[in-house]
Amino acid sequence: MLKKGTWTASEEAILTQAVRELSVENWHAIAMRVPGRNAKQCMQKWQTDLDPQINRLPWSVDEDERLVEAYHTFGNSWQQIAKMVETRT
Repeated sequence: MLKKGTWTASEEAILTQAVRELSVENWHAIAMRVPGRNAKQCMQKWQTDLDPQINRLPWSVDEDERLVEAYHTFGNSWQQIAKMVETRT
């Protein structure tokens, strides 16, 4: 049965271990290790919360400028803008 809502610390630990062992190339295989969660949930949780490469420091002036420039270039196409600030969520 598919779970929704808040992830438990145990689920986060299982997901982190699965990513370490399998990499981020196969979210379906990763999800099979996380009971009640599907591939999309696992991918989103990793990409927005658990990935150690996420930069959680305050935005720098350079990052602010790149964000504004990307917005002027791509409008509100956040998928394109995200490529310009990859380590941010």
